[in-house]
Amino acid sequence: MKFRTKLFAIYAVFMLVVTVIIGSIYYSNHYRSVRHQEEQSLEFFANQMSVRFDDIVTKMEYGINFLMSDMNVLDNLILLSNSRKNINFPEIYKNDAKSAILKSLNSYFLNNNFYRVVIFNIYGDVLASNDMEDAIVDSSVHAEDIGWLDQVTGKKNKSILVGNHPDDWGLRYKQEVISLVKEIQGMNLGYVEVQVLVDTFIKDLDWESEEYELLLVQSNGEVLYSSEGRKDCSFYIDIMKDKGDGVGKYYNPTIEETELIAMKYSEHSDVTVLMIENEKIIKSKELLYFYSTIAACVLFGGLSMLFVWGSSNYLTRPIKRMQQLMEQTELENMNQNILIDNSSDEMEALYGTYQGLMERLSEAMKKEKESSLLQVQAMFDTLQAQVNPHFIYNVLNVISNKGMMLEDESICEICTSLATMLRYSTNTRERFATIGAEIMYLEQYGFLLKARYKHRFEYEYTIDDDIVECQIPKLTLQQLIENSIYHGFNNSTEIMKIKVLGWQEDSVVYLRVHDNGQGFEEEEIQKLEDKFEQVRLRYRKSTEILEMEIGGMGLVNTYARLYLIYGENLNFFIKNAEGAEITIGIRLKDNLLQV
Repeated sequence: MKFRTKLFAIYAVFMLVVTVIIGSIYYSNHYRSVRHQEEQSLEFFANQMSVRFDDIVTKMEYGINFLMSDMNVLDNLILLSNSRKNINFPEIYKNDAKSAILKSLNSYFLNNNFYRVVIFNIYGDVLASNDMEDAIVDSSVHAEDIGWLDQVTGKKNKSILVGNHPDDWGLRYKQEVISLVKEIQGMNLGYVEVQVLVDTFIKDLDWESEEYELLLVQSNGEVLYSSEGRKDCSFYIDIMKDKGDGVGKYYNPTIEETELIAMKYSEHSDVTVLMIENEKIIKSKELLYFYSTIAACVLFGGLSMLFVWGSSNYLTRPIKRMQQLMEQTELENMNQNILIDNSSDEMEALYGTYQGLMERLSEAMKKEKESSLLQVQAMFDTLQAQVNPHFIYNVLNVISNKGMMLEDESICEICTSLATMLRYSTNTRERFATIGAEIMYLEQYGFLLKARYKHRFEYEYTIDDDIVECQIPKLTLQQLIENSIYHGFNNSTEIMKIKVLGWQEDSVVYLRVHDNGQGFEEEEIQKLEDKFEQVRLRYRKSTEILEMEIGGMGLVNTYARLYLIYGENLNFFIKNAEGAEITIGIRLKDNLLQV
């Protein structure tokens, strides 16, 4: 077994054990944390709902007190009650009393804060706010028809909450409401009921939860509200009476499931708030933590394996490199100096001994080898220059034939375009080409770019007919387009648009390449101008040195190449115009570009 394999296996077993231990501790801690957090969340929501419910009840009590503190309302209620005892009481006074009471009932405060406020008595008088449109009151309803009236009668100093029930007074619609009812002090003065729509009640509670269930229960066992619309709440009522405030885990025989329940009793409203969460939900959260633990362990183990794999490669790399060097050593490369990176002292000593041996062998054969090596190298370069283009063309023909066999014309077109470009660019016998030939070459280049970038690339070539026969150095325009593609659209998802324009003004031929990319930064333009100036200064000193250093596809090299040929007859402009714009201007001489 290789040393690297042994190292990797030992570390893998070690990390597996460590990962299992850490994962177990992590999951155990988070399991307890989930339970504790759920208990705290339930208790917090129970306290919060209790406070909000007390606020709603307080506002409803204020509505009752608002009416009962109005002496005009009380006086007219007494007047209305006396009119029922005296059959000779003028009808007009009764109507005036009702109108006065209705005026107070339809105050802005009551209409704006409650669905309906109703004052009624046992004599059949029913006066209500919002008595209009869809909320119109059914005046035929009698107090004796109200099922919950017995709960209120005789409790003149106490307001009674009536849970979720249909509005008893609605004529057209029986809206679901929650009511606060109080008997008016006095001899048969009646009752006042403040109604809040269940939807408004839920909105005021600001209750939106799919995980928890909300239950409001009075101390007498009446259910005021259930977010799940439960019909049988006897189990929760029994727990409420036995346990009191707090959080506990209980088995519910009604649904045959375990639930986590938090309770909060309010003395103000005499209501207990119960927050209920099914054990299945808690189990799902615990399962999520379990999966996250597994994922963390896998990630930790994977990163550890990646680390040891990289470390083993790092440590054994000098040995492998030394082995490769010894296997590849021949007479021709015996004197080659190859450095072994990140090696230890021992490996450096071994490599130094080996290198010394190679140097001694090489020195003995140096003179004899030198002449034959130069001859072989010259023959190889000549053969390579001849073989490479033909080999590439043959390969392109093979690919094109495959495309025809597959009936994929796009492959044939791409191969044809690439072959055309290769023939044009590898023809070293001609250093110059007409602008028309350059444009035909760019058409092939644009086609390949279009095949690569699809709809993200658009190009347009517009050249005046009177300059198509003018000659310029080959591949000049392609270098500028290539510069736009690779430097003008970094990290851009917009459509890349390239325009090439050619025209003549006076005796100067202009060629312009414009893109819609990110353009040049001002500092970059200034740096390029400085480099152009350096090229001009160096050319004046030594043309041969400059020509030998020209190469590559950058703007500076393109400028140097053109300046070497045209000198002061060359104009080269760079600017930003909704993208980058490069313009070349060359002076004509006898319909030829000035050289």
